[in-house]
Amino acid sequence: MNTAENRTSFEQMVLGVADAFVDLLLAEKVSVKRFSDLVFAGAVQGLKRRGYSMQEIISASGAAAKTVNRYLRDEYHDKKGEVLLQRFLASWSSDPELPKVVSTDPTDPPDWLQVCSKHGGELTPNFLRTALEKNGNILIQDNRIHLVNDAFISNARESATYDYVGWVLAHHIKTIAHNLDNPKDPLLERTLYGFQVKPEKRDELKAFWTEEISAALSKARETAREKGFYDDSLPKDDELGISLVMWDEKA
Repeated sequence: MNTAENRTSFEQMVLGVADAFVDLLLAEKVSVKRFSDLVFAGAVQGLKRRGYSMQEIISASGAAAKTVNRYLRDEYHDKKGEVLLQRFLASWSSDPELPKVVSTDPTDPPDWLQVCSKHGGELTPNFLRTALEKNGNILIQDNRIHLVNDAFISNARESATYDYVGWVLAHHIKTIAHNLDNPKDPLLERTLYGFQVKPEKRDELKAFWTEEISAALSKARETAREKGFYDDSLPKDDELGISLVMWDEKA
């Protein structure tokens, strides 16, 4: 396979991964534009952590220096949805010019679009309405939107869940990157959940399970030979690595 074909195949893989993320975006009501910004910001910061110079980051990212600088300053962290929702509620509740009960009809001001235009920033009126109604901050009755609670408290998943999911996904991607660069020395990724494991005992537990899994793989190899599943043209069994990851808190 030539370089162009390899690249096309790799890009197809990336498209497949992006397609899988659509389910997450829909579930968490994150726009594709927002997702794109976050991925770009993470990539720019990743290049910085790897020691790339500013010029190298600009070259690798294909973005202007102003854009790269903005992401390197962590500004995108201030644009998280919950932060913006909190700001919207605080601004509206303290605005003496706009009432706390507005119309849903733009022809009957003061209306919801006016509030969103003045205080919503980059968040759309539909997103604000859906998110705040779901969270109990606004009540919609008889073509009127009532501000009933100006404190946004997310009732969604705990942040630890997101932190853990991100950690697992990052580990998977690093394993994939290793396997792409080392096709004859791939990692078979296994996550070992060890809740409440003493920190000083984690390496010992990893070593124990590495030995156990190695023994299981050896038995599986012999079974494959006995049943005629074995193929000598494939990479040797001893070229198969094992990656064990410890996580000591349930998310």
